[in-house]
Amino acid sequence: MESSTYQYNNVTNTCLVLSDRSCEIIQATRRTVSILSMCFCLGVLLILVLFKKHKYMIHRLNMYLTTSVFFQALGFVVQDNAVVSNAVNDSYASQVCVFEAWWLFYSNWVPFMFICCITFNIIYQILSHLSTARFEKFYVMISLVLPAAVSGLPFIMNSYGPAGLWCWVIGTRDGKIFLPGVIMSFILYYGPLWILIVAMVIGQVVAMWLHYKQCKKVLLCESHTHKLQSFWCLEIKILLFLPWINIVGVAFATMNRIRLATNSQLSEEAGFFFWFMHAVTTPLHGLLYALVFVIAYSRFGVKQLKDAVLRLCTNKKAVNDYPIVSVIEGDYNNSFKSEYIEKKDDG
Repeated sequence: MESSTYQYNNVTNTCLVLSDRSCEIIQATRRTVSILSMCFCLGVLLILVLFKKHKYMIHRLNMYLTTSVFFQALGFVVQDNAVVSNAVNDSYASQVCVFEAWWLFYSNWVPFMFICCITFNIIYQILSHLSTARFEKFYVMISLVLPAAVSGLPFIMNSYGPAGLWCWVIGTRDGKIFLPGVIMSFILYYGPLWILIVAMVIGQVVAMWLHYKQCKKVLLCESHTHKLQSFWCLEIKILLFLPWINIVGVAFATMNRIRLATNSQLSEEAGFFFWFMHAVTTPLHGLLYALVFVIAYSRFGVKQLKDAVLRLCTNKKAVNDYPIVSVIEGDYNNSFKSEYIEKKDDG
């Protein structure tokens, strides 16, 4: 089958929205950033496994998130521009494009839901000082099942297909705005995404403000609760970064899709800019999350990594762990309550 063509500025291209050269640059950049994100995700997973952090719930959530981001980046890598350009005329390419579009929709939602669950988990712990171990299975179910249900809805209106430089929810069909696809993409993806991001930022501000009041009231800065205080400082450090990972990942994507939905006529240079930023920022989740992980747990170094590898190879029981606070679920609850009761009894 011949590739479908698109005429842009009186030049016929196999690329649907830009010149062939522009498409190649954007696709190559997207794959490069995606591969980097996958490598960073594997690095984070390796560190968590080497130091056996899967024993602690907060780190298991980190592992779930990192794994989901890895598969999200993998979806960006395997997408092929030939599938997009042939999807209109070739039934096989059309089916592949629909699958790629569904996979991107689903794999974009899963990491975001895990970030929401981690944010809720940290805020709940900061405010209640209670163990959240019982919530872990619900976090996993929500993060996997809810995106599956939401990503199935565009099938009802046959809304998956070629949408610009890759397969996604269709915004235009036969050169005209495809209203059901536009509505689906904003009601099922971009709209809820921004609502949840705003909710996370508000929850973050409230949690930190209440935590500051609790610190002053309960006097948590004494040596008896130094370890506990270090744990909350670490949790808040992670909490500060989580919403911004999502903002970086969806800001240009939202602007680009709004531009396409309103059928804005821009020069090829302007169109290239929006598609390029869309392509670069969307796969950044893995890289950004790895940087957050390094910043939050910045106290491990080469020596700790070397000791962990030697322990793994020689099967030694002792391990020089990187010195972060690892709070077993429930321990900090008892510590906080006993400290609070002591302060209260003292008048």
